[in-house]
Amino acid sequence: MIFHLSGTLYSVSEDSVILDVAGVGYQVFISDLVKDQLPPPKQALTLKTYHHIREDQQTLFGFLTLEERSMFLSLISVSGVGPKAGLKILSQFSVDHLIQAILKEDVLAFTNVSGIGKKTAERILIELKDKVAKLPQASTYSTDLPSKSSPAQLAIVDDLIAALKQLGYSQDEIKRAMSKTEGIYTISSLETGIKKLLRNLV
Repeated sequence: MIFHLSGTLYSVSEDSVILDVAGVGYQVFISDLVKDQLPPPKQALTLKTYHHIREDQQTLFGFLTLEERSMFLSLISVSGVGPKAGLKILSQFSVDHLIQAILKEDVLAFTNVSGIGKKTAERILIELKDKVAKLPQASTYSTDLPSKSSPAQLAIVDDLIAALKQLGYSQDEIKRAMSKTEGIYTISSLETGIKKLLRNLV
């Protein structure tokens, strides 16, 4: 099992990096949030990794912190959540925001992730809430996410995404900004939401 890799960042693609370790290039799949924090190519990089082994392939998934790796392992322990789906969730949520969403049982926050349906979202909340609640840092996180986002709040978020696309921002840029914005699912107006997100889109 490969637990971590330390080497030189050789190249970055849409969903993975090539990490040169002593002349051997390892392809490591990463989340969008990790991608945003990478050093420039040719710089030193250490990734905590999960080595996914199947009969027909072996895949590496990389994280910058042990907390991210631990949360990824918790996610993929849920029935119906594979490594690629776990990475999509961590592309949209920081660990802090993910813990908040789980503790507040926010199903709609998870169904906003591509490929995550309502039943899978509910399984994530049921299977991980008790585990997350035992984390020593859980009580220090703000819990401003609603226990259940109302249809009106979800509609505002949809309108917000549409408005930002009209301003020229890509889906990936908007998604990353949402993951960094506190209280995005409690906004009361489109104007408030735009102001909040623009701070993380600059």
